[in-house]
Amino acid sequence: MVDYDLQTPMMQQILDIKKKYPDSILMTRMGDFYELFFDDAKLAARELDITLTSRGGKQRKVPLAGIPYHPADIYIAKLVKKGYKVTICEQVEDPKKAVGLVKRAVVRTITPGAVVDANMLDSGSNNYMLSIFRYGDGFGISLADISTGSFMTTSFDGVGKLLSEISRFSPKECIIPRTALLDKALISDIKNLGIYVNPVNDDDFSLDNSRSVLERHFNTKYLEGFGIKDMPLSIRSSGALVKYLLDTQLRDMPHLNKIHVYSTDDYMVIDRQTQRNLELCSNISEGSFKGTLFELFDRANTPMGARAVKRWLLHPLINVSEIRKRQDAVSELTMNIILRKDLVDHFDEVYDIERILSRIVCGSANARDLVALKKSLYEIPHIKKLLLACRSSELKNISAMDSLSDAFGLIDLSISDEPPATLRDGGFIEDGYNAELDELRSLSRDGKSWIAKIEDAERKKSGIKSLKIKFNKVFG
Repeated sequence: MVDYDLQTPMMQQILDIKKKYPDSILMTRMGDFYELFFDDAKLAARELDITLTSRGGKQRKVPLAGIPYHPADIYIAKLVKKGYKVTICEQVEDPKKAVGLVKRAVVRTITPGAVVDANMLDSGSNNYMLSIFRYGDGFGISLADISTGSFMTTSFDGVGKLLSEISRFSPKECIIPRTALLDKALISDIKNLGIYVNPVNDDDFSLDNSRSVLERHFNTKYLEGFGIKDMPLSIRSSGALVKYLLDTQLRDMPHLNKIHVYSTDDYMVIDRQTQRNLELCSNISEGSFKGTLFELFDRANTPMGARAVKRWLLHPLINVSEIRKRQDAVSELTMNIILRKDLVDHFDEVYDIERILSRIVCGSANARDLVALKKSLYEIPHIKKLLLACRSSELKNISAMDSLSDAFGLIDLSISDEPPATLRDGGFIEDGYNAELDELRSLSRDGKSWIAKIEDAERKKSGIKSLKIKFNKVFG
C-alpha cells in the first residue's frame, strides 16, 4: 500500500488497521457507507466498476471509493468470487455518543473459502476450504465448509492422488505453509485447478500448535475420540485450518464440532482427467453443469440433497456391503410410489437447514432464516414417521434423527410468521412473547391514548379537573 503521510486521526486509524491485513481489501464503515482508501479504492473501482474519487487537500490526495451499506453484500460477493479477501471494519460504538474519533474494529474477513452468506454460495455445491501439509511424498489434507459445518480429513502418498482429491472436492481456497511456495510445480498445478492459494505462517502447521488448536476448539485433552491421534499429517492440516477460520471469522464456530476421518481407499479414485472426460459435474465446453451426469441425476428437492448427489457421483463406493445398503434404499423408494410421493411433498417444504444453522452460529442470520428453519423443522416428525415404516436399514437409521421440537416451539412462539427482511427494521418478535416489548410497542402505536390515560389518572390524583398533559416533539 502507498505510504500516505496523513496525520488525521481517522486516516491513522485506517492505516493502523490496514497494516494488520495487508493482503485483504479493507472496507471501513463510515455512516451509511463502507469506504475504501488508497490501493484498495483503486482495486475496488476497477473490479466493481464504481467511481474512484479522492479525499484530502491539494498537496495530498487520498484515493477513495465507497459502496452503500445496505447492498454491500452484493459488492462483497463480486470481489470474493474473483478471488479477493475482504476485511470488514465496523463502527463499534454509537457515533452520537462517541467522544472524538468513533471506535472501529474488524469483525470478520471474508475469503473465497470462508463464506456463509447465501448470495455468495451455490446452493447445490459445498464451499470447501482446503488445508494441505506435505512431508516428503506424504500429504495431510483437511477440508471444511463453514456454510454447512462439514469438516473432514485424510492422509495419503502421492501428488497425483492429491490433485485428484482437489478435483473431486473443488475447494474455493487452499491454505499452505509459506515455505511450500518454493514447490512451484505443485503450486502451479493447484492454481491451474482454479483454486485460490493462500500461504500462512509455517508455525500454524507445527504439530504442537495444531494439536493445541484442535484440543482447545473441541474442548478436549485428547484427540483419540476423533480418530486422528496417529495421523500427524492430518493433525497439522486440521489445526492450521481451524486456526485460519477462527482468525478470519473472529468468533467461535461450534457447528464445526467433529472431524470425519475418511480414507481414499473407501471410494473409487476418479482422477481429474477422467472427471473432465466423463463430464460428471462440469462439461468440457464451458465448465458449467449443463449436459453433465450431475444435471441428469439431480432431482433433489432440497439444496442438501443436491450436494449429496454431487458427493456420491464424485466418490463412488467400492465396499460391496455399503453399495447394497444404498441400493436397497433406492429400490424401496423406487418401488413404493406412495411413500416416495409423500416424502417429496414434505421435502418440498424443507429449506437449506445446514446453511441456515451455520448463519445462525456465525451471527449473520435474519428473522426470515428462523422462519424458514421453523417450517423445515415442522416437516421432520412427518418424515420420521414415513421412514420408520421402511424395510431398508439405511432409511430406518435416518428416522432416528432428533425432531428438534423444542427449537420449533421457541421459534414459533417468539418470531413473527412474516418478519421484515432485515433486523434493523424491527417487528420480527411476535406479540405476546415479551411483556416489556409489548408495552413499548403499545406506546409507539397508541401514544395519544396512553397520554390520555395518564392525564385522567393525574386529574383524579391531584383533584385538578383542568390539568392537561401535552406531547412536545422537541422535549417529548
